Amino acid sequence: LAQYAPSPDARLFAYALAQGGADWQTIKVRDLRSGQDLADEVHWMRFSNLSWTKDAKGFFYSRYPEPPKHKVLEAALSGQALYYHRVGTPQAADILVYERKDLAGWLINGTVTEDGRYLLITMAEGSGNQNRLYYADLSDSKAPDISAEVQPLIEADDAEYAPIGNVGPVLYLRSDKDAPRNWSRCANDWPPIPCWRSSSARFATSSSACGPSPSNRARAGSNARKRCTSAPANATANAAGRRCCRSWSLLP
Repeated sequence: LAQYAPSPDARLFAYALAQGGADWQTIKVRDLRSGQDLADEVHWMRFSNLSWTKDAKGFFYSRYPEPPKHKVLEAALSGQALYYHRVGTPQAADILVYERKDLAGWLINGTVTEDGRYLLITMAEGSGNQNRLYYADLSDSKAPDISAEVQPLIEADDAEYAPIGNVGPVLYLRSDKDAPRNWSRCANDWPPIPCWRSSSARFATSSSACGPSPSNRARAGSNARKRCTSAPANATANAAGRRCCRSWSLLP
């Protein structure tokens, strides 16, 4: 058993098996009410997680093209792409969500936010901690738009930008940009229009620091859409050692 992911409604259980400890994984889906596996079987997944849509009808995963016969353990890894598998359909019907033929050697992974609204896609070259970040607005968590256009959020290739979570349109990130011990940032009202604001904590804790924190959800609706004002680009820390939060305007 390599990994597993229960569906949001706790009725289905997607799990991946790795034969003989190899990196190649095969995904199966079990009905938790009957205890029986469904006919679904997804092959050629590698270096990928599983992430369900909120409607529990399917999940995102990343896979490579099928390698040549008798070359499974020898074929060069190239062309990983992000797909969506709808439960009850064959793998041949899986929807291609995102690929980069110009960056065929990079790793691609997709994760749905907890509220089911956004698909966050990370791309990295090898096992380094520098990554790019993209997103797709799935619109309605109960009927997600799998064909939603993927938009770039960060393509600087200069640091780690790891999503933590979101509060409405505010996305919180962990980053080591100009901070070797990591810090938190947030992307506010997408897409990217860079600006800087100060925060007295490593995690954004007030509406003045790029919108509300997860503990201040009540004010998220009004504050999250405030467009940030410009500040010096070098305002990464002041004399008191305060850290900063970076935000972007994403929604009108």
